[in-house]
Amino acid sequence: MLSTPRAPLLPRKLSVRRIPNTRVYPNDATAKYPIVELVDDSDEVDSAKFDYVFKIVLVGNSGVGKSNLLSRFVHNIFNAEERATIGVDMMTRHVCVHGPSQQPVIVRLQIWDSAGQERFRALSSVFYRNAAAAVLVYDIADKKSFASLPKWLSDIRKYAEDPTILLLGNKCDLAHISTVPTETGHSYAVDNNLMFSESSAFDRTNVESSFLNMIKKTFIRLEQQAEAQAMQDKLESETNEDDVFDETDSWDLPDEESMEEDSSGDLNTSSSSAASRFVAEPLIKLKRMGAVVLDDIQETSEGRLRKLKRQTSCCKAS
Repeated sequence: MLSTPRAPLLPRKLSVRRIPNTRVYPNDATAKYPIVELVDDSDEVDSAKFDYVFKIVLVGNSGVGKSNLLSRFVHNIFNAEERATIGVDMMTRHVCVHGPSQQPVIVRLQIWDSAGQERFRALSSVFYRNAAAAVLVYDIADKKSFASLPKWLSDIRKYAEDPTILLLGNKCDLAHISTVPTETGHSYAVDNNLMFSESSAFDRTNVESSFLNMIKKTFIRLEQQAEAQAMQDKLESETNEDDVFDETDSWDLPDEESMEEDSSGDLNTSSSSAASRFVAEPLIKLKRMGAVVLDDIQETSEGRLRKLKRQTSCCKAS
């Protein structure tokens, strides 16, 4: 499981709404579990009742429909007169994630909408920071927006830390005037290891299912990373415990006499004998040096004591 501290689980007052299955492209196929369901908008979710927070960013050229995709997914609203976003905008939505052997958890989605104009690209480093997933949007009726995908993809991978990326062809309701075939978008997604889907914010086609598939894959990826990190930390802790020297352990070093006897013999007679000399000889040298120092100290002390006695005798005689 993820390492984020878990808050109380799904309250009874919350209800979830199942999304009907839609077409899923081969590279989008994920496991059956966990199941990701939207928490109904009519329920109020207490800020202390969610377990995890996923930051999701929407990127792409101006006019591809990012803001309407966001409002359709969060509020089920489409505004045909939507103006271009200035700077960034953010909305939240909650989903419930659960499986056959997994208790339900609530994930708060912080979905950030970015301006597609070039002058706002200076905000990229802050905008992409800590993003768990990114939606790369293009307009299937605007070939220029598709040609700009490499630039946006480069920014995502430069500033975000390995997020799940969904390539989303928007405005599929305009398929009769499409200039970017589905096969072209799908091929680009496969070549760049992206999820892929086509949607329409206008008629709601594939909007919710595309987001939920991306969230599902993101949840699985983060769980796997958390498990791998926990396993690595466990192995490192076990290794460190093995490397710690136990103070109760004793080293059986040979004494000086046995070392002198061994030094006269052949070093090749025993590898263990050679190893003992390698470890013990420096220690014995230190011992000898210490003994010499102690002798010097003792001699100095005795000399000073004799001198003091002579001085005392002279004083008494006088």
